[in-house]
Amino acid sequence: MTTELEKIVFEIEGLTEAANINLDTVPTQNKGGMGVAKVDAINRLKQLKSLYREAVRARTFNLILTGAPEDQLSFSKIAEEEAKLVVVSAQAMFHKMATEVDPALGSMRQFGTTALGLLIREVEVCARFTETWSLITPPRINEAIIANTFQDLVEAIRGIVNRDCGIGLVKDFIEHQAFLAAFDKKLTENVIPVVVLDGNKEDAEMLKGLLNGKGFEVKVPAKVTKEFVLETFKKIKTELNKVKKH
Repeated sequence: MTTELEKIVFEIEGLTEAANINLDTVPTQNKGGMGVAKVDAINRLKQLKSLYREAVRARTFNLILTGAPEDQLSFSKIAEEEAKLVVVSAQAMFHKMATEVDPALGSMRQFGTTALGLLIREVEVCARFTETWSLITPPRINEAIIANTFQDLVEAIRGIVNRDCGIGLVKDFIEHQAFLAAFDKKLTENVIPVVVLDGNKEDAEMLKGLLNGKGFEVKVPAKVTKEFVLETFKKIKTELNKVKKH
């Protein structure tokens, strides 16, 4: 039997072609009708994608991985082989911002007014994924910042943005990643795990509140095994079942 979520995905796929049609390639006599169909498809897609987001949100639980980056990556690869899930990065937004800002640092690697201007622009771009983007305070510089490496810049931006813009911005960005990844895989399962890479102890509590708030921190050991991954999912399933019973 086809589920409601499967019906939503099927309808989205059916409307995408009509929404993306290039009217410049349509014969003049057909443009009027095709133009109306395009607008109708775009509006319906917005409704359907919103329904899909909320349906996925209700089905998720979050695994916030901490530990060495290479061990987190190993965990996620094994998990993807064993279950239908999505993998996102807690640092993706900050990496995106740093990539745009980095050229402005110059040979001295100093975070100055030009870099700040680029960061403000990137915050505005990323904030479009949030429902309260107009309320986000722009970032500012309170002290001299020297970012000797790209990762130094990522960490500096993380601190500035979380301090001045609020952690809601990165949470919304990560959730947006999760929804895109889920739809890309056409996930319609009753339970959809979201594995969050690049987490740390400082952000773990915040990241647990992603999506529907069912979050679990997982300290990944060195040389992670398939057995460890499966046991982790088993323990989380037990915890989720306890919550359901109450």
